[in-house]
Amino acid sequence: MLTVYIKAIGIVAPGMKNWHEAAAVLNNTRCYAAEPVAKKLDTLLPANETRRASRVTQLALSAAQQTGSADELSQCLQIFSCANGDLSTFHQISMALAMDGRPVSPTRFHNSVHNAASGYWSIAIGAQTPSTSITAYNDSCSAGLLEAAVQLNSSDNEQQRDCLLLCYDEVPPASFSSLVPITQEFSCALRLS
Repeated sequence: MLTVYIKAIGIVAPGMKNWHEAAAVLNNTRCYAAEPVAKKLDTLLPANETRRASRVTQLALSAAQQTGSADELSQCLQIFSCANGDLSTFHQISMALAMDGRPVSPTRFHNSVHNAASGYWSIAIGAQTPSTSITAYNDSCSAGLLEAAVQLNSSDNEQQRDCLLLCYDEVPPASFSSLVPITQEFSCALRLS
């Protein structure tokens, strides 16, 4: 049996900027109002990196930073779980490849890899701990939780590090909407032990 404990929760969702607000809504002590997620999100990234980071990466990092100090989080194992990756970037690169001269932006290209969020996170907090980027389409959150539980309970985790599990996705471009039924941006971070 794999046992994990939740030490902290971060969330970025419509009408909920953090776990404190989400808990109030989920406990029926505050009425839910479906306000859009803020355009500008705090991510701990330096200004240059913030400009380069895609929206889906900013969603992930914004929830992650709510779960502890940068020093604490830099020691955590990290699991980044996203059902679809950065579909907006993928779509823009695909469209550029169909144009004359194929004007693919280098920034877009480096954001197209599935582990881009983990790279930005390591920059934001100076993390040098192991990181896993995982996808399992509609089961991505479950797969991420299983991966976190296995890593936490592994004999390789001799230092008894916490694990930061990030589950996040963006609203896909219209051309993907029939295949990817995500209608709202969302990111959740669980600091597990």
